[in-house]
Amino acid sequence: MLICARKLFYYENNKAVRAIRRRFIWSSLYSTGAYSARSTQKHRVLFLGTDLYSLYALRPLLAHLTNSDVARISHLGVCSKFAEPGCEVAKQLKLRGTLDNISLVNYSPQRAPVDWDVGVIASFGSLIPPSFIKSFPYGIICIHPSLLPRWRGAAPLMRTILAGDTVSGTTLFHISPEKFDTGPIISQEKRNVPPQVTSHQLGRMLMELGVEMFLDTLKNLPEAVENAVAQPTEGVTYAKKIRQAETFVDWNWPADYIDRFFRALGEDFGVRTMWDDQIVKINGIVEPAIVHKARIDELVSDGSFPGSLFFHKKRDILFVKCRDGWVGITALYMPNRKPMNAKDFYNGFLSPNKNKRLYFEANANCLAKSLKIRAGYKSSN
Repeated sequence: MLICARKLFYYENNKAVRAIRRRFIWSSLYSTGAYSARSTQKHRVLFLGTDLYSLYALRPLLAHLTNSDVARISHLGVCSKFAEPGCEVAKQLKLRGTLDNISLVNYSPQRAPVDWDVGVIASFGSLIPPSFIKSFPYGIICIHPSLLPRWRGAAPLMRTILAGDTVSGTTLFHISPEKFDTGPIISQEKRNVPPQVTSHQLGRMLMELGVEMFLDTLKNLPEAVENAVAQPTEGVTYAKKIRQAETFVDWNWPADYIDRFFRALGEDFGVRTMWDDQIVKINGIVEPAIVHKARIDELVSDGSFPGSLFFHKKRDILFVKCRDGWVGITALYMPNRKPMNAKDFYNGFLSPNKNKRLYFEANANCLAKSLKIRAGYKSSN
């Protein structure tokens, strides 16, 4: 009878019918002693992910499989957009070499997978169609690195750091079709945001936490799914996708915000400024405590303004004036040149005999200039 119920499920679209079916299956397991309040039942799990942040969840899932004594997963599948050049999941599985007991499923919104109990998704980047979600008896559970409904959307980690949030966390929720990050919450755990954390570091911390929460959910999956609660209507904020215009520093910002800006965007998007009508990418900055110890204001005349540059020869740091202090830069990159440290940039462009501008442009007009420069490059090629 259980087998018949499983086959019939794929033809059922009514939510109430699916709920009755779940209760029937699990009540049968309870009555036969096959399932207890803290079950040893294992599940067939299909993981969905694509980018680096999804790897922070996939790796501990793969590690979990190696511990047969506590494993809650009988079989793991990995569903991704394997043909896309930027698919980090494909690169990871290729490096891993052995794929014993792991099924690979190439994602197609028109083709729903079969024979999986539950899906778990982390940083997938695409809306999942209803037919795909309904193919899982227990739906798809999302690991989201924020305390929903705060920071719904594509860039929760970056927005968390940019906003200066001191507390974040991970939410497990049942995904809903047609809207991102709005489904009912299964569980949620808070964590303090570590000082000086970057997006990658925070992402790894919260995704690994999410995997622990998911594995705990598998101990009593039907009850966890049934008891999921709707997200609050208050406190909703949106983590909009980071766009090119947001990657340029405005040196009129305070030093604390520029520090958060670099930690939030630097690893994935890069942080940029304009110098002498050229785009400069900032590849490294120093922590605010080091800037404070340097006491740059005591070494520079009062004529400095946001964007002004001062190279500290003993520390090999290029300091940039901002609204309320200085920011220290250690590494830079310019188009058609090798990456440079601060000393290389000073010797090549800023030393007294170079007669070059001693400031970075301070305002948001940098984007307009950069687009014109890029257009010029294309027209000359």
